[in-house]
Amino acid sequence: WCFCGVAIIADVFMAAIEKVTSQKVLKIDKRTGKQRTVTIWNPTVANLTLMALGSSAPEILLNVIGIFPHFTSSDLGPGTIVGSAAFNLLCIIAVCIVAVPSGETRLIKDFGVFGVTAWWSVFAYIWLLIILMGISPDVVEWWEGCLTFVFFWVLLLQAYLADIGAHPGMRKKQVWKVGADTTQEDLVPMEMEVRRLYGANRNLEPEQVWNLIAYHFSTNPSRAQQRVDATRKMSGGKKVFDDDGSTGMSRAAAQGAKLAKQLEAQNKKVAEQEHKEAATTQILFSALNYTVLESVGTVDVKVKLIGPPPKEHITVKWHTEDGTAKEAEDYEKAEGTIMFDAKTKEQTIGVKILKSQGYEHTEEFYVKLEPPNGQATWSLGIRDKVTIVIIDEDVPGILAFDKEQISIKPQEVDQVVQLNIKRSKGQSGEVTCKIRTESASAKEGMDFEPINEVVKFSNCQAVAHVPLTIKANTKTEGKENFRVILEDVSGGAHFDETTDGGKDSCVLTVTLEPDEQRLNLLQRVGSFMRGNQD
Repeated sequence: WCFCGVAIIADVFMAAIEKVTSQKVLKIDKRTGKQRTVTIWNPTVANLTLMALGSSAPEILLNVIGIFPHFTSSDLGPGTIVGSAAFNLLCIIAVCIVAVPSGETRLIKDFGVFGVTAWWSVFAYIWLLIILMGISPDVVEWWEGCLTFVFFWVLLLQAYLADIGAHPGMRKKQVWKVGADTTQEDLVPMEMEVRRLYGANRNLEPEQVWNLIAYHFSTNPSRAQQRVDATRKMSGGKKVFDDDGSTGMSRAAAQGAKLAKQLEAQNKKVAEQEHKEAATTQILFSALNYTVLESVGTVDVKVKLIGPPPKEHITVKWHTEDGTAKEAEDYEKAEGTIMFDAKTKEQTIGVKILKSQGYEHTEEFYVKLEPPNGQATWSLGIRDKVTIVIIDEDVPGILAFDKEQISIKPQEVDQVVQLNIKRSKGQSGEVTCKIRTESASAKEGMDFEPINEVVKFSNCQAVAHVPLTIKANTKTEGKENFRVILEDVSGGAHFDETTDGGKDSCVLTVTLEPDEQRLNLLQRVGSFMRGNQD
């Protein structure tokens, strides 16, 4: 009967703890000044306290029952707790690893918290050995129990600081890094940076761009990788590196390093050549390449005059020319003239870039200077043609509600409200996400109809609409609220980190306002009835 009673109490206790730790409230984010939906309990603290207590309640209760009345351990005493902890540490982790489908990977989301809890888990066993086999064999002294309890609070504090990023040595830094999980959106700023550094005097091929990205933004193999590779080589297992000790990424980085040196030398040589040729009047572009994002609008191309100042006005014609980028599709065709004289030594040519529908590979077109007719006192320099490289950042996009909070006054009949989900910074490809409602003070079925479905965005679709039904209810008990949550996004898109819910979800808080007129009327009627009774 004790076992049955413990099981019933543990189940009720666990359900109550889950209810308590899942409570959410709206709070002001100090960094952004916006309201955010947060759990009342920090998830890490909840896992290490209430959730751990609830899941271990049967072992703790059995141990408490078994220790009475003489405060000596029974057959179901400490062994139940130590055995349960060992099972969680070894068997549960092993099952979680084996359960990952073949070919897929799982990443530890917060390695700081994982490291803290893993260290303390191992230390707990060492501490038990010290106090039960070393300091006081087979006896737990009062001070040992107190010190063990202090260790628990130290663990809790360290884990909490690691979770919020305040633990020394565990602050989260955002850096560009290329790897197997790098997305197209992540590569855009890397490509821009590489072309800015090395593309001024050279038209870079896609393979060269990739090698330079690998050179600048890849990381060296860790000691763990090198150790695994050495072990596998000795045992005949699958190699991590090639026979020359390299990976595909490291080979690309090595080629990128050689190319970077060549381009740096070429840039230096071009600068020296310009200085030598400055003895005659020349017109040329300031750079051989310009790299822009497709959303830039207009690209400004600089043309300069070098050498002796001219004695008369110089008129230079220019025009655009197709490459892989086509006029009227990727840019507006343009042509014209620019003027130079003794005081004007630099001019700007503006070319409009057009936004395409859907994702396209990196494309380019050209702007050319036309040579003078007949004999002239000037000539074109070594850069009489400039390449405009267009990088398409039209990626799958970012999903978010158009509003983070809305207020609705229920009517005497059911009403349908349209929820708008916007897709910004890219509408390429098909994207899906799940949408569901979550009760708070307002309850599903009574105050609103629940939603649990999949929202689908087709290619180039920017907005999706989801109907939300608010039940007929002339509310008189004050404000109530519930939440609509977007999660499990697919197709390469992600959620707006700056909105409520962060990068893992998107939260819309719906507040149901009371009917003030009806509330006042009921208050007056109540006062009138009480007055008549008096």
